[in-house]
Amino acid sequence: MKLFSIILIFISFCHALLLKPLDGSTLNQIHILFEWEQVPNNSFYVLDLSDNPNDIDGDCIICDQYVSESLIYIEKNLIQWNKTYYWKVIAYGNNGENVTLGPFSFTTNSPIANTTTNSFENNIQEGLTIFGSFFDYYSAVIDHDGREIWNS
Repeated sequence: MKLFSIILIFISFCHALLLKPLDGSTLNQIHILFEWEQVPNNSFYVLDLSDNPNDIDGDCIICDQYVSESLIYIEKNLIQWNKTYYWKVIAYGNNGENVTLGPFSFTTNSPIANTTTNSFENNIQEGLTIFGSFFDYYSAVIDHDGREIWNS
């Protein structure tokens, strides 16, 4: 039993996983947190994101996004509603070798708020507006550009 536990621990260190977004999940936001497990003895990570399942390397929305000193990346501008995306992370090791995690896929849901915004001043501060509708039973968040970024 002790040997089995040691083997499981060893395998878990050798096989890092993509954590968020979960494979096959449907998301109610377009600001997306990408998270993965650490790969031992690596120098940095590269994130690739595509809406083409057959060509995640060439036809990408985010190509070779360099990530160092972190196991997360947040994308706030390039994700759209009603689309399926495919993502992977490549961990580059200190000796030039690399390990590919994924690919995983996720789908973004439809926006529900149908909001519009009017700007009266050019110096708009960064921030989010959260609102809800009692009669339609939903809540949503829009960013300073008037884009719906989350709903429930």
